[in-house]
Amino acid sequence: MLSIPPQLLRTVLLFSLGSALLLSNALTWYIGQSRQVASLRDAYFERVFWLSFSMSDKATELVDTSNWAGLEIHFSVLKSQPEVVYLFLRGMDDEILYAYDDDVVEEYDPEIITWDVPKAAVLENRGIVGDPKEYQSGKYELREQFLLKDSEVHGELRGRVGERVFEAKRELQHWGEPVGILHIGFSEKPLQENVAESQSSLLMIELLLLLFGLLLSGWVARRVAKPLERITEEQRRIQDLRLDGEFELKSPIVEVDSLSRSLDAMRTSLRAFQIYMPAELVRELILRGEDAALGGQERELSILFADIAEFTSISEELKPEELMLQLSEYLGLLAEIIRAHSGTVDKYLGDGVMAFWGAPVQSDHHASDACRAALECRNRIQELNEAWQAQGKKPFWSRIGIHTGNTLVGNVGSANRMNYTVVGDSVNLASRLEGINKIYQTNIIVSSETQEEGGSQFLFRPLDTVRVKGKQKGVKIFELVDSKERASEKQKQFCAEFSRGVWAYNVRRFDQAHEVFKQLSETFPDDVPTQIYLRRSHRFSIVPPSVDWEPIIDLEPRFKTQADI
Repeated sequence: MLSIPPQLLRTVLLFSLGSALLLSNALTWYIGQSRQVASLRDAYFERVFWLSFSMSDKATELVDTSNWAGLEIHFSVLKSQPEVVYLFLRGMDDEILYAYDDDVVEEYDPEIITWDVPKAAVLENRGIVGDPKEYQSGKYELREQFLLKDSEVHGELRGRVGERVFEAKRELQHWGEPVGILHIGFSEKPLQENVAESQSSLLMIELLLLLFGLLLSGWVARRVAKPLERITEEQRRIQDLRLDGEFELKSPIVEVDSLSRSLDAMRTSLRAFQIYMPAELVRELILRGEDAALGGQERELSILFADIAEFTSISEELKPEELMLQLSEYLGLLAEIIRAHSGTVDKYLGDGVMAFWGAPVQSDHHASDACRAALECRNRIQELNEAWQAQGKKPFWSRIGIHTGNTLVGNVGSANRMNYTVVGDSVNLASRLEGINKIYQTNIIVSSETQEEGGSQFLFRPLDTVRVKGKQKGVKIFELVDSKERASEKQKQFCAEFSRGVWAYNVRRFDQAHEVFKQLSETFPDDVPTQIYLRRSHRFSIVPPSVDWEPIIDLEPRFKTQADI
């Protein structure tokens, strides 16, 4: 196996940033030139359209009155246009009534092109422009033609055999009845020249940006690597429990500055820990875990994730000591409720908690226990927030996600350190559900498995079918509103009507769904899921989705806004 030796961070950063920049520039250039080509092509086609349109109205009158001399004068203006390769005017019986090449007039075969082209060669179709009148231009087609022989206009070579041209084909109509068909061939060369000029300019800009980016990458790599080298050395000292001295490192890079401050905090914490327990004893305690058995078993569990909404902004407004005391009270309340409902607190996740039901003691009603715990957490936190606000403190509003499914539970870790925990796809999904509350502005979201296992004791509202990271299939999600004992009649009626709207939306009855959610939005204007479905159903009632459409919302990247769904 090929072994790559360790590299200096500076080298790795420079290589990574340079590679990313090169790839980004290449992609930007490709997308930019593709869009520019499309824009130039559309502009050229639009010019072809209006040139042919400007020629067609008057030509219709001249054909209807058989004014061939007038046609000659009328079309002479196009001879000065270098991109015009040929021009034919034919009757409805395919007889050529007028052409730049006088030899083919009154013939039926123009020789350098064919009248009929395959469907694939038709680039554009348009209908009649303007209000009906006596003489006017009719249907318009932009077609791709290939010259069957060289084309000349008054002795000037305009196109060679085999060359591709864009042909404007227009019907000439007298009171809606076709009286002739106009064919004007336009060279591809002006478009190619404009595209080449545009690509050259874009490439030059991209090269300059790439050069600047590489210089900037080198500077960034140096700025990042140098302080990290100092941090690495300090980590080695802490690893050897050499905690003497001070460590101070300031960096303009937020992550590096945060890392240095975290490292200094760790040193301070270990120093404080040494007051209570010597370093030698710490090493001995680690060794005692060698006889613990690793492993686990698969069980059906219910997993809960809870955290504080907008915790980052809250933490910036509070002093650390105040934040720690308030957070400890909050997490202590959650842990108390979880244990009271037979749950196991797995771990604390900063401002949140992870818990599960169904292990180590098996239970047939773990899903309903988890739902009851979630509802009590919501209600008790509301009471706690009211008390905090009365004291002038910031409230902590929780978001909770619950999923029920087969999960691996047991001792996970190493021989020196392990934890009784749960791992697997079900855990990841429960975490995703907690985060989805942010989009729908809800408090508790559960999966369909939890909703089914929870039984008829609770009032649920169907929210959506979503595809989250790690899942190929859609996941049906529900809002846990309340227990049916505590739920008001207004809540029950609202959930029933909302469910009716979701059903209509899922079976493509978008007009019916829009009417339901419109009525709900008038009664509940602040309900975000109602507003989301109101926008969706309105959009699809105007422009229905494709026949293979499924009512599944892709939530990757993970943090989407309400407008995105």
